[in-house]
Amino acid sequence: MIEKYSSARARYRRFAVLVTVAFGLAVASVPNASDATAHARTAAAPSGATLAVSPSTGLATQSVSVHWEGFDTPTTFGSDAVWVYQCKANPTSLSDCFTADPFPSSSGGNAIRNGVTGQDFAGTVNFEVRDATQLPELGCDEKHDCSIVAFDSNTTIPPNALPPGALVAPISFAHANTDCPVPATFDIVAGGEASVAQQAYLWAASQCTGPSPLALDFTESSSNNARDNLLANQTDVAYTSLAATSDELASATDTKSIAYAPISINAAVFAYNINDASTGQPITDLILSPRLVARLITDTRVVSYFQDPEFLALNPGHTWPDGGVSQPLLRAERNADTRITTSWMIHDQDAANFIAHKDRYNVPVLSDFYNKQYPVDNFEIAASDSSGFIPLTGELQGARHVFYQARPDGNHYSNQGYIGLLSRSNAVRFGLPMAKLVNNAGNPIAPDPAGLTAGLKAMTKLDGVLVPDPSSSEPNAYPLTKIDYAMFRTTVAVKDGAGKLVGDQVKAAHLKQSLNYAITRGQSDLALGYVPLPSDLVAATQAVVNSIKPLADPTPKPTHHTTTTTTGNATTQSTTPNTNYNAGSTGCCTTPTPSVTEPATTPLSSAPATPSTSGANKVPQLRYALSAPEWTPIANIGPIPTNATLPTLLLLGIVAFSISILWPALQR
Repeated sequence: MIEKYSSARARYRRFAVLVTVAFGLAVASVPNASDATAHARTAAAPSGATLAVSPSTGLATQSVSVHWEGFDTPTTFGSDAVWVYQCKANPTSLSDCFTADPFPSSSGGNAIRNGVTGQDFAGTVNFEVRDATQLPELGCDEKHDCSIVAFDSNTTIPPNALPPGALVAPISFAHANTDCPVPATFDIVAGGEASVAQQAYLWAASQCTGPSPLALDFTESSSNNARDNLLANQTDVAYTSLAATSDELASATDTKSIAYAPISINAAVFAYNINDASTGQPITDLILSPRLVARLITDTRVVSYFQDPEFLALNPGHTWPDGGVSQPLLRAERNADTRITTSWMIHDQDAANFIAHKDRYNVPVLSDFYNKQYPVDNFEIAASDSSGFIPLTGELQGARHVFYQARPDGNHYSNQGYIGLLSRSNAVRFGLPMAKLVNNAGNPIAPDPAGLTAGLKAMTKLDGVLVPDPSSSEPNAYPLTKIDYAMFRTTVAVKDGAGKLVGDQVKAAHLKQSLNYAITRGQSDLALGYVPLPSDLVAATQAVVNSIKPLADPTPKPTHHTTTTTTGNATTQSTTPNTNYNAGSTGCCTTPTPSVTEPATTPLSSAPATPSTSGANKVPQLRYALSAPEWTPIANIGPIPTNATLPTLLLLGIVAFSISILWPALQR
């Protein structure tokens, strides 16, 4: 006890100094103790500081690379960190900037406050710029340029001027729907899944002006919600990756002439943000198997996820974060990507055995998920981990949590990895690397244009639309390739004043015009992350679009049989859909890999409309998916240590060791 030496005040002071030194040594030795990296100041910063943003033109809400040169290097943790803000054009003070706390401290913040300058006086961060739809406070759009401001945080910020030494780089934005004239009414009302949202917004913006302008309204929700709304006659078009189920059609009042036309190629992907614990550099070559996906989405022992024998065999050559992986970043609402992903996952026998607690590596599934029946439309909160396993509403929330390295509960741990289930389009626009997935042929395949083109060949038909076939042996197929379909009625009608259905020639013409644009000019007017349609899918859509016509008879006679006409890979159904499918009907596309240019995925630096849901839980039954076998649940595996336990014990141990070495100095 220190009190034993109350007569030796000098010894007490020496002890306090030694404890402080020991603690400092301990903190300095803990990996990832701070988002900033400590560097010794070796020389004065050179003159001529610069700031560059890439890309800097034609932007939407997306990730850009912000690079500076000529700033001071930090001397202690958190000192001289670089702050980055999005601002109006030619800002005169930070009042012209959006300075909300960084996400997730505030739901809308996009600031960076932990940028690291290296000993070469340079640094780089990935920054989320936002257009006027996502950041109306700044109003950045085609007509209103904006800027990026960066500065060292070790300066005094004046109230009516930019901080001393602040650098400003201009940025400009592409034409967006906020640049369109405000219509009195919309010509076409559409809604649909998150994977098609960015493309739908871009095409709406591209068609709102010109000699034959169209006013298009799109609401992002999900495939399920979009189908419900179309069948309830609330919209003209639904964007979906799966066809309407028999239950959905049975509850609708008008299912005549429902058609599905391909409009874009996309994929469900596992995007991630993980830094090597030894080098601090982003990891960009992650591989996941169906079993590892099952372990992730069931929140099973995430602290030891990177120690899984299969994971290490698939992913050698890295020092993985000692805190494991964060609780998975998943969507809460019903959507097609969740069903497609869990259908692929449960088809694998190792994944099915894991869910049934017959794991080949003896890892017990979290008790909430024993014998969970897959596939599912949505992910549910795990009762035993309600503070951490929290599916998020809207795919954009998931993308931002991965990008900013935030757990579902909003907390951040620098010694963890972050993995989320997203659409390819959202992963690309946030600059996130995407995991290779082991397909049924046993090959790890990336969701790049080549993998998606091969993935189209591995598809099978279900209720008139092409869906991934997890049993396909196509060797180079990315297993979660998917097609975004426009679902609509080819016979277009509206109720007249007497409540009778009559043909709507204007609506039919507008629908044709919009869909023709999607498969012609729209295929070269693609948002980030989308791959052009191959020629056979373009032809299939064109054939269905050509069949759009106004209702001829205001009082059509009821029919009592099903007639299905299939042209290519687009299907028109006159009454009830064909609920059977040809399991051998694979091989849709012979077109070679589409020519597509994508921005290179910039490794993330180590510092980095709430959709509505409606209707009952109507589950499209993907009949090729296996159900988990029957098995008696075992006892709960018990509590999992918190993510802070190991770093805390390491810190305390180093402090004790340092004091034991330095203690003899007190005896002098």
